[in-house]
Formats: sequence, C-alpha cells, structure tokens
Amino acid sequence: MPDTILSWNDLTPGVSRHCWIQPAAASGYLNTWCYRCVETAVNQPWDRDVAPRLLHPAEMKVWWCQPSDAARRRWLRGRLAAKDAVRRVILKRTGEAVAMGTLAILPGPLGQPRVSGVARIPPSLHVSVSIAHCGALSAAIAAIAPRGSEIGLDIASRTDNHEGLAEGGFAASEIALLPEAPPWERNRRLLQMWCAKEAAGKALGTGLHGDPLNFIVVKNDASRNSILVEPRFAMPSDSDARLPPMSAAVGGDDTLVFAVATGERLP
Repeated sequence: MPDTILSWNDLTPGVSRHCWIQPAAASGYLNTWCYRCVETAVNQPWDRDVAPRLLHPAEMKVWWCQPSDAARRRWLRGRLAAKDAVRRVILKRTGEAVAMGTLAILPGPLGQPRVSGVARIPPSLHVSVSIAHCGALSAAIAAIAPRGSEIGLDIASRTDNHEGLAEGGFAASEIALLPEAPPWERNRRLLQMWCAKEAAGKALGTGLHGDPLNFIVVKNDASRNSILVEPRFAMPSDSDARLPPMSAAVGGDDTLVFAVATGERLP
C-alpha cells in the first residue's frame, strides 16, 4: 500500500512529518512505529487550516481549548505524529488504512493520550500511544500491546541548558551509575536517565507523581542502551504494594536523546 496514504504532507505545509525510531523496548509487542513532526512555520497559523481536515470532532474541542496559539500548534504537532504512528501499526496489523479524521487520540483521566475509533483489533490487544515534545519537535510512538500494557516515550535536547538537573532530579545512588567519561558523554547519559524516568511515568499513566525521586534508576547498561527504573511510590489500591522495575531502551544522536519504557498502566 502506498506510503502516501500515511504521510499527508501536502495537507501540512507548516510541518515536516516522517517515520523516526523503532525502539527495541517494544520488541515484545506485535508492532511498534514512531513518527516525528517538526514545525517549520513557527508563529504561522498553519494549524487553522490543518486541524479541521485531520482531527476528529472530539479532538477539535480539545484543540480549541488550548490556552494560546503556540499551545494549539504544539498540541496539534503531537497529534499529527501520534496519528501517523497509530495508523501505521494498524495498517501493519490489519491491512486497514484508517482515515485521520475517524481516529481520535484524546486525553485520558490523567491527561495521557488514549486511542479510540480503532476497529479490527482483537479484544485482548489495544493500541498504546505516547507523545513527547522538545522545542519545535514533537514525537509519538504507537504499539499493538496486550490490554493493560502501555508504552511511554520521552525526548530531550542535548543543546538545551540542563544546569541543576543532576542535583535536583537524581539521588546520589543514581549519579554513581554514570560512567567515567568526558562531560559531553556524561551529559548524554544523564539526559537518557532523565528521559527513562519520564518515559516510565508515562507508561504507568502517572507522570513523575510530583517528584523525580519517585522513580529511581537502579541499572544503567550503556552496552545495551538499556536503563532499569524502579518506581518508589505505592499503588493507589494498595499502600504496601511495590511496583516492579521498568526497562527503558535509550538512544539518540548529536542533538537529541530519547527513552522508551513499557509497563502496566495503573487503574
């Protein structure tokens, strides 16, 4: 089936959208695809033409409620990337090319994106999606996952100012896991550890639960590009229960790092 069915770039002159990473963290899922969307017409009202064509009516209501023009463009960038990723996994799983406007990706109870309008997926499975933003870039990953399992994506720019992140975002035991390396490399690995925490929180549906120390990095395997994150807060249904550690695949290039985590969504 032609890839032009999925690209829609002729309808989005203000952005560049294309397939991105396929992280190893989701290798246990049946399908995983990641798309990114880069805003190329910053401060231009490109979204006003695009939104009515590509958003579901329920999504239009959320888009209009965003607090500013910049927030609306950012929200739409994320939805465009997410819709491309979701449509790709559906196409690969079922052979069905889902129209943009019939697919809805709406905020869940805690704000996490939830997919609706998807047919022909077995009841034991569902489409999990996660969205991340960094400057003018938005990225999203989608996977066909066992029902109840979720995927979380986070990205960060290596060129932004991250002063104070080590002191404010990590425990001493986590900093001790950083390799002996030049500052640029240590900063890359630190950002990957941070993204791993954020991705784990997204996969659970809780975010960082108000404190980055609610997620502690317990293993930093540079050789396998894998980071193990341990949630340190109790499940709402059982104050004595401990959530199991979550594995995140990490990677990146000279400008960006990313992490993808999988986990069981909390009720």
